[in-house]
Amino acid sequence: MVNTIYIARHGFRSNWAPNPPPPPTGIEGDVRLAIHGCEQAEQLSQFLMKRTPYPQRIYSSPFFRCVETSNPTAEKMDLEIFIENGVAEWFKKGHRSHIPTAPSSPEQLHEFFPRVNTAYKSMVVCSPEGEDTEEIHERAKRAIKCIVEDLEKNHPEIEAVMITTHAATKIALGRALLNDSTKAIRAGVCSLDIYQRPDTNSSWEITHSGVEHLIKGEEMNWDFENEFGAGADDNDDPEKRRLIELATKIDS
Repeated sequence: MVNTIYIARHGFRSNWAPNPPPPPTGIEGDVRLAIHGCEQAEQLSQFLMKRTPYPQRIYSSPFFRCVETSNPTAEKMDLEIFIENGVAEWFKKGHRSHIPTAPSSPEQLHEFFPRVNTAYKSMVVCSPEGEDTEEIHERAKRAIKCIVEDLEKNHPEIEAVMITTHAATKIALGRALLNDSTKAIRAGVCSLDIYQRPDTNSSWEITHSGVEHLIKGEEMNWDFENEFGAGADDNDDPEKRRLIELATKIDS
């Protein structure tokens, strides 16, 4: 029975740092982590190694930065990474002309990360037209329900899983578990929330939320009150520019 769910946001993105490299997959918006983000992913994996129960399976958004964040934990714990589109990035409707809802296939990602499982088929599909706030919450609710029910039916030996996702989806997944559509959940880069329940008849509770595992603390926190989208690549928003200017001092 699944009794522990670790939900992490990806680490610091390369296109938030000076002189970013092109996307490794060649797909617009599918950026890799900055050096600082890779360090955060390593710090996250070290923290998880000290937790019990260990994650026994890792689900990741199909975006490169999420798989890259998952990989150190997968390596340390000898786990596969299962690509689930249900926990992918949130794009507001009308936000952009092209929405990479599933930018790379598991087969493509496997070429970069051999621990990606190529047999697993995603249980939830994102809308190619984008989503409003209600729709991202509904998608997150379906995704977490499908993940838990599938594990309980087909893998009852699994007690703990990790999900690596994005800011908006991280918040929406947590709200779905807690059955609270307005719950305030912080979502800095590479932040981690832990949800637990004693048995299948009990409600989920959030038992840990924060960035104590990160040497530099919280950066680039996002919530649904922000004007710029969590998946925005442009830096036109003044508050977003301010956050990036502060955070990118680390990589400069």
